[in-house]
Amino acid sequence: MMQKKSKAQVFGSKGEDSKCNLCNKPLRMSQAHVPPQSCIEQDRRKRNVQHYFFGQQKYQLQNGIHFYTLCQKCNGVLGDPYDKELAAFSKSVRSKIDSFKYLPHYSWGFECKPNLIARSLVGSFLTASRGCVNDSHSDLQNFINNPKSMLPNQLRIGFWLHCYDSVMVQPDFMMVEPEKTPRRVLFMMKYFPLAWILYDQEEGAPDFCQQYNIHDFTQYLDAETDKLVSISVYPTKEKHEFWPWVSDNIAIMIGQNASDNAILGDV
Repeated sequence: MMQKKSKAQVFGSKGEDSKCNLCNKPLRMSQAHVPPQSCIEQDRRKRNVQHYFFGQQKYQLQNGIHFYTLCQKCNGVLGDPYDKELAAFSKSVRSKIDSFKYLPHYSWGFECKPNLIARSLVGSFLTASRGCVNDSHSDLQNFINNPKSMLPNQLRIGFWLHCYDSVMVQPDFMMVEPEKTPRRVLFMMKYFPLAWILYDQEEGAPDFCQQYNIHDFTQYLDAETDKLVSISVYPTKEKHEFWPWVSDNIAIMIGQNASDNAILGDV
């Protein structure tokens, strides 16, 4: 039987001094949550969580997985307005799903502020990337800290419906089939009702979102940070619970940071 812990305090220790993954300053770390705690319903928060790579322990999922990788100021910057907007979008999709007995085959329209959501997702990646954030991540840090900055050129964001109880956070891994998939995936995060992927789209490579029929979130981003945009979500763009790392025609190769930091949640 796996050992159980009362909290999902997986990475870091409360009050430790370390370099913040967002501002790079040596400060005392605060408790951050990935996914943002406001994205997970109250009745779905106490879920068993096991380490994806080692799978030897289970944790009680409470308000997201706990990371001590951000200082209090940067944690607050992500929380409002970025994580708040991601939570609002997630809640809207969740409410729509809960209103149906079966998912229909027509699109739903939602209004949200994509630039804020993109910053929340990049912030979740930096938060969950314990021990590996360095100067190569300065463009991502600048994207969050500078409201007028744009998403780095090669970085793309995709999403699809994730109508499952599992919660998964996985940073930095490489695809096994680079001709069909992104060579590098920065981040994947799944929670009911959405799954998100941040990846590098190489020039000349097939468009990942189009090829695998997932929503291209990058198309909604522009220089107006607070712009309200109407987004269509297609219920047919739903993958099975363990896509894409378990599928008939696509698999992933776990990278070092993913093997250390990846979390898979189950019921």
